[in-house]
Amino acid sequence: MSTEKLPKKRLQLPKISRAFKCGMLAGAMMLMSSFGPNVPKLFADIKYFSYDSKVMVSATDVNLANQAASEICRLRPSHYLNQYMQKGKDLQVIFADDRMLKTDNAASAGDTIWVRPGKDLAYYIEMLAHEVYHSGQYATTGVPTDYNCFMPNDYAFLNMCFESAANMEANMLVYLACPDKRDYKASEEVADDWLRFNFFINKARKDNPTLPDSEIIKLGGQNFYRNFFGDASYLTLVFPRNMQMYSLYQIDQDSVPGQGTLSPVFAERYDLVRSKVEQVKRMVFDIAKRASPELKDYSNYDACQARFDSALAWYDAHKDIAYVDGYKPISYWQDRAQTLKFDYMIMFAKHPNLFYGHIPFATEDKLEAAFRSYYGDTLGIGSRVPFMSRPTTAMMEGYAQSYAASP
Repeated sequence: MSTEKLPKKRLQLPKISRAFKCGMLAGAMMLMSSFGPNVPKLFADIKYFSYDSKVMVSATDVNLANQAASEICRLRPSHYLNQYMQKGKDLQVIFADDRMLKTDNAASAGDTIWVRPGKDLAYYIEMLAHEVYHSGQYATTGVPTDYNCFMPNDYAFLNMCFESAANMEANMLVYLACPDKRDYKASEEVADDWLRFNFFINKARKDNPTLPDSEIIKLGGQNFYRNFFGDASYLTLVFPRNMQMYSLYQIDQDSVPGQGTLSPVFAERYDLVRSKVEQVKRMVFDIAKRASPELKDYSNYDACQARFDSALAWYDAHKDIAYVDGYKPISYWQDRAQTLKFDYMIMFAKHPNLFYGHIPFATEDKLEAAFRSYYGDTLGIGSRVPFMSRPTTAMMEGYAQSYAASP
């Protein structure tokens, strides 16, 4: 990593899948009826909406989104979009603007995808492929942005498992469906996802001139996927931003009044989960990529973990140029979390109305079910497991004495 240049920040930030309020759908208006019979409805189970009357959507936008969905299903029988169609599940695509998406290209929450109008076919293929892939992933594992019961470094790696697979799948589909978009001259690693994807395929073709083209594309995709575990936009912006903006690891004592909720990172409920974090990481690594033909048999977990670790270390060693968006680096949250348990116990002793938070029970249930299915073992979590919101009396007494003895 020491010889690599820091990738330039993308002008368009990466896609982030987070839970959005269902009430946002209330103001949406259905598009299909307003455009009449000239709009081909290729998929009866995809419903198109506009975010509201201020978002101008044309019949061309709906046509291109339909065409994108058709290409994804044609090229990828294993893609989660095909599974939606086969199971007769409804998928809602909402055309939105900055008021909903902010600086993101697209977003997803469950069976709802938000995209932007006025884009080309390649955009709709990439965004639908990426976001629907996330929806399929999360149906098995729960939403990984909820995983703040794990330490910050583990949280970031787990989330990167999902993003690396979804980004590879989305770029692969654009490469296969839109050959006119290919860049056969991309010759170096760059920050732009699409150019970087083309670079790895070009390099695979140069290094393996006797391989058939299908194998070259597969190898290039795998190399892109492994490389993405060190992606600067996620490791220096998206994950640090989430940790800070959404208080995933609340540690500032001044922000905690006499009553409140603390991060679940050291809640006793998750002691067993954290003790099995390596198993969870290997399971998620496998599940997150299994719907991709190029990745389902790719088992180089150690190489992806090494890429992640080396990139994170490089960014930490170059904080002045790596973290330019004003968010504290992942290492900050990791280092502070080392002392968080002691700080929390002191705060619990001082504030009787202070409680641990917990990750959503829906995510607990899915993570527990996935672990049982994968390993035949338990994480000891789920909606049926009673939630203990404060430390045990014995732990409280010990830390209360420490607090009383402290200056």
